[in-house]
Amino acid sequence: MLLEQGNDGGDGHPGGGAAAGAGGGGGAAAVGAAGTGSVGGAGGAGVASSVRTGSVVYYGGGGGGARNSGSPGAGGIGGGGAGGTTAGVAGTANTGGGGGGTFSNNTPAAGGSGIVIVRTVSTNANAGVVATGGTVTTYTGDGSNGVNGQSYKVHTFTSSGTFTVSTAGNVDALLIGGGGITNAYLSAAAHTVTVGAGGVAQAIVTGYAGHSGNNGISSSVGSYFSPGGGGGAVGVRNTAGVFAAQAGTNGGSGSGAGSSDSASFGAAGGAGISGLGFGGGLTPNASYGAAGGGGGAGAVGADTTSTNGGAGGAGSSSSISGSAVTYAGGGGGCGLSTAGAGGTGGGGAGSATTPGTAGTANTGSGGGGAYTFASTGSVGGNGGSGIVIIRYAV
Repeated sequence: MLLEQGNDGGDGHPGGGAAAGAGGGGGAAAVGAAGTGSVGGAGGAGVASSVRTGSVVYYGGGGGGARNSGSPGAGGIGGGGAGGTTAGVAGTANTGGGGGGTFSNNTPAAGGSGIVIVRTVSTNANAGVVATGGTVTTYTGDGSNGVNGQSYKVHTFTSSGTFTVSTAGNVDALLIGGGGITNAYLSAAAHTVTVGAGGVAQAIVTGYAGHSGNNGISSSVGSYFSPGGGGGAVGVRNTAGVFAAQAGTNGGSGSGAGSSDSASFGAAGGAGISGLGFGGGLTPNASYGAAGGGGGAGAVGADTTSTNGGAGGAGSSSSISGSAVTYAGGGGGCGLSTAGAGGTGGGGAGSATTPGTAGTANTGSGGGGAYTFASTGSVGGNGGSGIVIIRYAV
């Protein structure tokens, strides 16, 4: 529907003569003013619209009428150019305003170029959700943590519980077991929330052998889940002096390969799940007494170098709670010379003679590895527990 198309221009002064004023051009909202014997007619007013920015802007003002001397007509609000005693003023670009009148043989003033503005009306599918459970906070998005100006409600679970939805809708859910973010539709029902425990490290079982760490437990809300990380691998030494590295374990993020004391026994890191986490670092054949770093949600674990353990892979940042927080860093590998650092996001550091550092609680990060040699070996660090955060627009 065309609500505004334009109005008539004003009449020139009927008396004529060299000093008579010309009529103003019509605007989108009003007719142009008539010229008089002493003044050029003003351009008609343009139409107001807030469709472009949310604030009122005028478009389509008429150009002012010319006059040989004295007072030419003013341009109409909305980009209309003023009339001149010689050359008129051009209409403002992208307003559709008319050019001001020009006297005699001077170059005519151009009208302003037009503009096309399309505004869509969208329905926020996330708005309208009503729910309870967990620790509830609110914040307003600033563009980096959600839609600018949009209000959000956040439910955070640091231990298992129930998320009860009374009005169904779409939510954003951060489920940290091995890492992962998903958009999820939750029906009006009581949804079980499971915050996964970190993988438990295993102690040495003989003077020369260890057990792989346990995989982390998945975190979930309703039918949506994120798997836990892979348990840390070990090096197993037998009484004949052969100490072979074990391959890393697969998981949401893979664990690093275990250590070896022989240049002929390397091993690969465990694989992560695409979109959730990365694989662990490997133990090359030229390395011994050191383990690869565990994979993080944001990067692979580092490989060992000689007798130095690999660093844990970096975690991944999320602003679902309103502030940027990094989760799911990989655990550092043990090292006979230098142990690997934990990955950003809560990964525990590796060690050579003391227990590995545990992953930070409620980050889903891996624990650091520890070197096992005879009875002097130490247990690796446990993985950090997960977290479940649910956000929706209000």
